[in-house]
Amino acid sequence: MPKNIEVEVRSLITPMEYRRLKAFLKRHGKPLGSHRDQNTYFDRDGKLRIAVEPYGAFLKYKGGKIHAQAREEILVPISRKDITKLERLLQHLGFRVVVRWSRRREKFLWRGATITLDQTRGYGRMIDIEKMATPRTTGKTHQKLRGLAAELGLRPTPSREISRRYRWYLRNWRQFYR
Repeated sequence: MPKNIEVEVRSLITPMEYRRLKAFLKRHGKPLGSHRDQNTYFDRDGKLRIAVEPYGAFLKYKGGKIHAQAREEILVPISRKDITKLERLLQHLGFRVVVRWSRRREKFLWRGATITLDQTRGYGRMIDIEKMATPRTTGKTHQKLRGLAAELGLRPTPSREISRRYRWYLRNWRQFYR
């Protein structure tokens, strides 16, 4: 069975926690690099998006509700030169740009999980602990990720709080996006 379910534990963090976690992960994890990425969402639930990262561009589909603990993920690589055409095609099909993100991302591998530290102007700082799973192993994987968060001294931020911040960003993103 393919591992196409992205399981995540997220926590909104302070600037001091960001620095502490970054230093810890540099010492104890495997740095996977840092970069700036851009995402364009075509619906409020973030199900359909175009993501541009240094190592590629993708049309992404994430099933389920935004900020859910586990979501199906389908990635379709696209050429950077086709991003504008793809965005226009989606708009002709009735999809409208709902929000754009530009964030600074630090990635690490630690204890079998991918850890990202994000800084998004206007949205804030967040840690995302994730691992791909099968539908059968989603619960067990989520439990493991919660344990990793506890080891890092973090309590996952409730999805209602992340959703509240996201709704605010939906209304205000234009003043922060670059």
